[in-house]
Amino acid sequence: MTSFAIPAALGAVFCAALQATAQVPSSPAGPILGYVFDVNDSTIKPIAGIIGNSYIGPPVELGFSVTQAAILPGASAIASSDSSADAIVISLETRPVSVQPITGAPSNPSAISISSAGSAAALYYAGVGRILVVRGLPHNPTVTAAIDVSNIHDPLSRIAVNDDGTSALLVFSQEDQDALYGWTAGNGLRFITAASKISAVTFVGAGAIVADKGTHEAFLISDVAGEAVRVSLTGPTQELSEPVAIAVSSRQEIYIGNAGTGTVVTFDSNGRALRTQSCSCAITDFYPIRDSVFRLTDRLDQTIFLLDAEDADDRIVFVPAIPKP
Repeated sequence: MTSFAIPAALGAVFCAALQATAQVPSSPAGPILGYVFDVNDSTIKPIAGIIGNSYIGPPVELGFSVTQAAILPGASAIASSDSSADAIVISLETRPVSVQPITGAPSNPSAISISSAGSAAALYYAGVGRILVVRGLPHNPTVTAAIDVSNIHDPLSRIAVNDDGTSALLVFSQEDQDALYGWTAGNGLRFITAASKISAVTFVGAGAIVADKGTHEAFLISDVAGEAVRVSLTGPTQELSEPVAIAVSSRQEIYIGNAGTGTVVTFDSNGRALRTQSCSCAITDFYPIRDSVFRLTDRLDQTIFLLDAEDADDRIVFVPAIPKP
């Protein structure tokens, strides 16, 4: 991961000339499901078409290069560019695209975590042990808080932030167990609980769901901003062989993805298993495409799998891989 010191005085605001030079791309005709960042060529590409019949389109012509990007649900991205001292938000809804700097958030953070609805994000800078909380996404990005984790010497492995940017959960990994910390704007940082091997965490309402692949189970942290009580959601279960991803649909159903078996297990809010679906793929995470639609795999040169959880008839569909040159 990239590390650097946050400068005392930040560079100039992202040059408006980049917007002026952005070119109108040869966009795919018809609907666009969402966007993906291709790490192979550092471009943002659209998923064109409809669910069940879609493909990866040509790169969006930004008019400048990006070094990293995290896609927000919908049609925006938090990105870094060598042309800007600050991280930027790119709105992909218009042609040419529009760009806003996140003033006070240096470019190229070590990690970016986005809230479920995409309205808040946490940007981690490993070199200085600091996390910046950004609210008002995508149209009015503002740094509203800084979390100092420099006094915790264990490596930070997971971050989750809630949609209003007032609470966060941080996972620090040790050799034999992980430590889960909570942060709130009012109370700061505090230890919550230990677990065997935390592999995924996401907010749901005032609480959060945590997957522990070391014990093959998931648990709930109720009232993260308050008492933050740990409650068992699922006991050790064969369905959770290697949980690595968690998502919650707009219907409050819980989806847990397992890397080893390539399965997605759906639970109700009480932790009762409802169904299991298989993609026969290596699930890496749930990357939001839009509301209740998630990408399960990260590589674009292989078949891409999407979880469509927009209604009760949820399903896993695939998108053909980008043809190799």
